[in-house]
Amino acid sequence: MKPCRISVSVLMYLSFASSCLEAAVFVKAGLCPLPAEDPLPNGISRCNHDNDCDGKKKCCPTIIGRACMLPDSDRVLCPDGKTAERTCSDDDDCPQKPTEKPGRCPSLVTPERWSEAGDDHCNDDDECQGSRKCCKTLLGSRCLLPILK
Repeated sequence: MKPCRISVSVLMYLSFASSCLEAAVFVKAGLCPLPAEDPLPNGISRCNHDNDCDGKKKCCPTIIGRACMLPDSDRVLCPDGKTAERTCSDDDDCPQKPTEKPGRCPSLVTPERWSEAGDDHCNDDDECQGSRKCCKTLLGSRCLLPILK
């Protein structure tokens, strides 16, 4: 049997490729739960980065070191800085950006001392059939025929 020879250039390439893979750190969606107290100085971490954790879990600081935890569903932020209403497990679960239908909603005149009811039947135009738009009313959002002028 002949001895196996690996050229220096192949070894250098493999070394470079493995260092690139180690440098690739992926941040998973969501924010870690806030620790209850300040971390202990001698905490032992069970992970270093999100890609050390299975599934949707993130590598989060705890009072005893870093550990894999599910993101805090109350702290999920959108790119605009607002809290997310819900999260998706993959791109196919996420709704497309809502499209605004032509026309405008009828003007809403709110009587003095009227408190808006929160009984919304729609959130955006995509939830309304045909040419109807999602419009604010005194009873909450409803699908109404638009004013096209």
